[in-house]
Amino acid sequence: MIQHESFHAFQAVWAQSRFEQAEWDGIHLSDLYPWGNQAGIDTWQQELDILKAALKSEDKEETRQLAQQFLDQRDARRKTMQLSADLIRYENQREWVEGMARYAELETWRLAATDDRYQPLVDMHSDRKFKEYQSFENR
Repeated sequence: MIQHESFHAFQAVWAQSRFEQAEWDGIHLSDLYPWGNQAGIDTWQQELDILKAALKSEDKEETRQLAQQFLDQRDARRKTMQLSADLIRYENQREWVEGMARYAELETWRLAATDDRYQPLVDMHSDRKFKEYQSFENR
């Protein structure tokens, strides 16, 4: 989580106006977003599955096609959910703020899990829940 929150601090400095707009949108638009729309939730999962496949693909053309499929699926979901321009902006802002920070967090965890030379702080060994980053693949 340190990486995640540190990345937010970086965003706030690096792109202050965008970060402030994203935070404003989060405060004012979150309650208007149709979080309980089950069709939207199901389609969201399909989008995530497409992205996951794109990330795992080693073929550039397949990755490009999957990226386009993701964009098409997302556009269709937004139309089906009848999202306004403001709610689409809200989605984009949340992806930028939380998605980028989440990526920094997970990529740090992944790198720690894949490098046998990486050693955690000594104090981490006293934490019974700590598995020396080896739980990354189950994330």
